[in-house]
Amino acid sequence: MKKGAILTIAVSTFLIILSFAIFIGGSLILDRDISDESIFRGDSGEVFVRYHDTYSVYVNDTYSCSETTVSIHDDEWEYFFEDCDFSYVDGDWRYIGYLNPDVSKNLQVESNNEIIIVNDLVDASIIFTTLCSLPVCCSGIIGIFIGILLLTRRDKKRKQKIIFQ
Repeated sequence: MKKGAILTIAVSTFLIILSFAIFIGGSLILDRDISDESIFRGDSGEVFVRYHDTYSVYVNDTYSCSETTVSIHDDEWEYFFEDCDFSYVDGDWRYIGYLNPDVSKNLQVESNNEIIIVNDLVDASIIFTTLCSLPVCCSGIIGIFIGILLLTRRDKKRKQKIIFQ
């Protein structure tokens, strides 16, 4: 029984160390330059978007939202929605809006300042990776408690009582 308890504690300790590694790895990925994740950078051109993905649009931090005009469109529709947040700055980029296209195709981009467009699913996958460390860590902690209980449990031999009537 002691071997099983020690094995349980060892595996649980490994799970806790693994969860910290997953968390730290996800945190390091979160601390990145947002322009590295961009699918478009510039002031005019074309960008390919996917149906129902959500994209955030950022302007260079040297410009304010009021100084920037952006149009992301095809021949019929405008897909850019201005949603200026003065407090949300990621590195050298200020969030100015989003687009949530209902088509998968190339769209025309026009702006009077340099912008970047980032697919928000990239951020979601990074956050998901970081959050995956939580159940791994909980499993490790529960396993350590079970291992300690198994170690401290006394192996009592049960005596059979025979009662004569």
